[in-house]
Amino acid sequence: MTAELPASRTEPDGAPVVRVLSYNIRSMRDDRRALARVIKACAPDVVCIQEAPRFFRWRKHASWLARESGLVRVTGGATACGPMILSSLRAHVEHTEDILLPRTPGLHQRGFATAVLRIGSARLSVISAHLSINADERYEQTGLLLDQVAAASYGAHTVVGGDFNDTPEGRSFRRIAAELQDCWAVRPWGAEFTSNPREPVQRIDAIFVGKEIEVLGCGVPIGLPDERRTRAGGAAGRDSDREARLRHDRSSAESGSGRRSEQRGDERRTRAGGVAGRDSDREARLRHDRSSAEPGSGRRSEQSVVIGGRDLRAATDHLPVLAALRVPAGT
Repeated sequence: MTAELPASRTEPDGAPVVRVLSYNIRSMRDDRRALARVIKACAPDVVCIQEAPRFFRWRKHASWLARESGLVRVTGGATACGPMILSSLRAHVEHTEDILLPRTPGLHQRGFATAVLRIGSARLSVISAHLSINADERYEQTGLLLDQVAAASYGAHTVVGGDFNDTPEGRSFRRIAAELQDCWAVRPWGAEFTSNPREPVQRIDAIFVGKEIEVLGCGVPIGLPDERRTRAGGAAGRDSDREARLRHDRSSAESGSGRRSEQRGDERRTRAGGVAGRDSDREARLRHDRSSAEPGSGRRSEQSVVIGGRDLRAATDHLPVLAALRVPAGT
C-alpha cells in the first residue's frame, strides 16, 4: 500500500520528506480518469511524466491531468518532446528549462524536462527523461543526461525520474547508476517490474537521486486494496453529495413556496422560509464538504486514499514508480 511509504512531511531538523513519482502515461491514450486516480492516490510532491500529450491541444490535456490529480504543471510536454514535470503546491518553482536532444534520422526526437524546485529549506534539481529505444542512441543520451545533471544542479539535490528503455543490466542503465543512486536498488518497496502492467517482466522505469539523499523506499505501488473498496468509498461520497443536492432542492422548493405565500400577503412567513432555506442550503454544503474530506473521497490531503489493480492496468502501458526521499535541509 502507498500508506506504508513515508508521507510527505518536514522532519524536526528541517529536512523535508518528499514523495516523487515517475510515470510513462502513453500520451493519455488509455483510461485517463484511472490515470488521474492512480497519480492522486500516490500523493506525490513531484511527478516526472514521460510521453505526455504532444500534439493538438496538448496544453489542455496536460492541464486536465494536473488538475484532476491535485497538482500543477511545472514544465515540459510537447516543448520537451514528451517528458513533463508536475508538482504539488508544496513545491516552489525557481527555474525551468526544456531541452531538446540531437535528432537521429528515422528515430523519434527526445528531450528532457528540467526544473529547480524548493520544498521547505531544500532545493531539488528535477529531470524527467525518456531515452531512446535504440541502444546506441540511448547510450549517447545517457551521457547527455549526466552532463545535464552536472550542469543544471544549481547547487540543488538531483532527482531524475524516467523511462530509460533499459534494464538494470544494460550499459545505459548501469552508466547512470554509477553516478547516482538507483532508488529501488537502495531501498526496495512495493514491486520491482514496471512493464507491462498485465504481466510485468522488466524494470525499465526508475528514479535516480544524488548520493546525499536518503532513500526511504522506492518501487511500484501495487498490491493495493481491492478497487471495490475505493468504489464503495466513492459511492458513499457521491451518495452524500446527492443527498446534499436533494436537501438543497427541497430547501429551494420551500423557499419558492415562501415566495408564493408572499404573494398571498404573508411577508413574515416568506422571510422565515427564506432564512430556513438559506440555513438548509448552508447545512447541505457543510455536509457535502465533510463527506468529501472523508477517506475514499479522493482528496489529496488524505494519505489513506487507495487504488486497485484495475486502475493500474487501465491507466497506461507502464506501471508507476514511487519513492519517498529524505532531502538534506539548508541548500
